[in-house]
Amino acid sequence: GPCMQRLVPVLSVVGAMSGQHPLVHHLMQQNAPVAASRIAALTSGKAGAAQAIVTADRPTQGAAASPGGPGAVARDLPSVSSPAVPRFSVSLADVAVADDDASAAALAEQLGRASIISLDAEWQPDSTAGCNHPASLIQLALAGADGTPILPYWIVDLVLLQPPGVSIRAEAHTTDAPGGGTSALDAALARAFSSPEVTVLGYGFQTDLDKISLRRGWSFPWRVRRLIDLRAACAAAAATAAKGGVRDGSRSRNGVGLSADLERWIYKQLDKAEQISAWHLRPLRQSQLAYAAADAACLLPLHDALARARRDVLREEEVTPAGGRGAAGAAGVSARHGGGGGR
Repeated sequence: GPCMQRLVPVLSVVGAMSGQHPLVHHLMQQNAPVAASRIAALTSGKAGAAQAIVTADRPTQGAAASPGGPGAVARDLPSVSSPAVPRFSVSLADVAVADDDASAAALAEQLGRASIISLDAEWQPDSTAGCNHPASLIQLALAGADGTPILPYWIVDLVLLQPPGVSIRAEAHTTDAPGGGTSALDAALARAFSSPEVTVLGYGFQTDLDKISLRRGWSFPWRVRRLIDLRAACAAAAATAAKGGVRDGSRSRNGVGLSADLERWIYKQLDKAEQISAWHLRPLRQSQLAYAAADAACLLPLHDALARARRDVLREEEVTPAGGRGAAGAAGVSARHGGGGGR
């Protein structure tokens, strides 16, 4: 029936790649003619065969698609390879890097005008047991009380923006790092995060905060008074939907992580090509800057979507580094694995 037609494209791929698992084989027997055409496409070696599995039955432009028919397969399963899901991105023209006195001061001034701050961090991948590298970057996206972004999006370079007396050459692998500029920015960040008037957004925030707190020379730890962890919020929405209680309000997609949650709630996905980068080396590539800025910027529309559909899951809590929680903590902040902000 319609459900089997929706499963056939996925089962065809899985069957061809796994040598026909018995369960896959059994299910495909229920719709053998359609399945056979998919397997033939996979095994023929023709260019574009895998893409044809998702798109072969898509109706031509202007053609009507019957409910549950072939046209529905193409629309309901973009997450197989996500060719139809647009990427979330930011223009580098809207990105600024705080890496010296002047840029740090500019960010400090802008922080005073923000009512919402989304934060992400990147660090050198913790590739071996026992590694625990400090954050190399902090990415910030600021917004006013109505949620309108305050441009530019900021990248705080913790490698180059070191306080006087803290060596940066061994980590940065460079000899021309300017250093300095931390005092005003450090104070502005601490003031914003502890303010009862500022909402801080994160995704797996506790790990980011713990990594930031490892950075020498700053007045860490910070106290974050009003945190909304969007990973916990998305998980809570999915949990209530799974129990049949309240619909999560999102598009129905499989997968976990920030990109998957963005696809569910705002129908965008992240380009994760720079997910595990050498974030401690300088200079940073433009692709790294774009990736880092997008990781923070995307939290603003994700928060907006959840606020419209499932405000009940947006739970505020107070957090400090190393897992410390204030009495207001209600929703758990689950740590994400390390490796340059990998999610």
